[in-house]
Amino acid sequence: MPIPPDTEVAALAQDFNQMASRLRQLMHTVETERQRLDMVLATMADGIVIVNRAQEITLINLAGSALLSGGDAPVRTSIGNPEINLFQEALQSVWRMPFGETLVTIDDLVIAATDTSLRAQVTRLPAPEGDQTLIVLQDLTDLRRAERSRRVLMMSNI
Repeated sequence: MPIPPDTEVAALAQDFNQMASRLRQLMHTVETERQRLDMVLATMADGIVIVNRAQEITLINLAGSALLSGGDAPVRTSIGNPEINLFQEALQSVWRMPFGETLVTIDDLVIAATDTSLRAQVTRLPAPEGDQTLIVLQDLTDLRRAERSRRVLMMSNI
C-alpha cells in the first residue's frame, strides 16, 4: 500500500503493510509445514488413519490404504467402512477413556483377504472440528512368517 504524506494515515499505512508482510510470512510457513507433513505421511511405512466420531476416515496415508485394502482398491471413507469395522471395539474403548489414557493396542489383527498381520495402536486426538481417533498400523506379516518358518524348522529338527 502506498504511504500517504499525512503522518497519521502514513503510520496506519505502514502498520498495515507490516501486518500484510507478516501474514504472507505466516501463510508461507503454514504451507511449508503442510507440505512437509504430507511428505512424511506419504513416505512412512506405517499406516496412518484418522477417523472422526461418526467413524468416517478424515485422513489416510498411502501405507494405511495399502494395508487395509491389500493395495488393490481405495479404502472407502464413509460410515460403515468394513476396514474401520475391524477396529470397532478399540474405537469404543478409546471413546470411553479420558484423554491421556487413551491408547489401545491390537496385536495380531489379520486382514483375511490378504493374509496380512497388523498391529494397530488406537488413540484419541483432540481436534478443532471435534474429537478424532488416530489409528497407527504396523505391518507384522514378514515377522509372523519368519516366526512360523522358524517354528517349522525347530519342529522338523526334533
